[in-house]
Amino acid sequence: MRRVCIDTMILSWGIKKKADPTQQHMIPWAEAFLRGLEKQETMILVPSVILHELLVPIPPDLYAEFLRRFTKGWMVVPYDLVAARWSAQVWAKNGPEYSGELARDHPELPFVRRTLKADCMIIGTALAQKANCIYSHDEKHVVRLAKDFIDVRQMDDNLELDLKVTDTEDDQNENENGEDNEG
Repeated sequence: MRRVCIDTMILSWGIKKKADPTQQHMIPWAEAFLRGLEKQETMILVPSVILHELLVPIPPDLYAEFLRRFTKGWMVVPYDLVAARWSAQVWAKNGPEYSGELARDHPELPFVRRTLKADCMIIGTALAQKANCIYSHDEKHVVRLAKDFIDVRQMDDNLELDLKVTDTEDDQNENENGEDNEG
């Protein structure tokens, strides 16, 4: 079974259905993408570090309801000793040089550096869980940090198939309801 790790933004769009005004179009794409992975019987890995990122803006009384979404066919995976080792290796190889480049271009570096370390923790978790790839919409940081460790793909690398799976499901539902698709 294929094992894929899903990064924060895809889950924010596809599960929380939250996006900034310029990214509203990503919500249905992410929903279709995640449905497609489920139809392909792909093990979807969600690092616990990402759950933290997703839970922070939610009121505590809604945590249980939100977390129930991650119990069917998905695997929430911990940031453990093996993940920490991988994360440190990723940072040692790619972090200092990349954060040095960012320091020249971004005065808000302490925030960016913390973000990079969280990204390394996500990458380390994916490596510890033997994921085939990470799906991320972070074209800058995750791709650069994961270089030489794990393949990072965009959601649309798999979306055509996912939408096709969804369309086929809709066609079957229409046929079951006695509707003719051929018009």
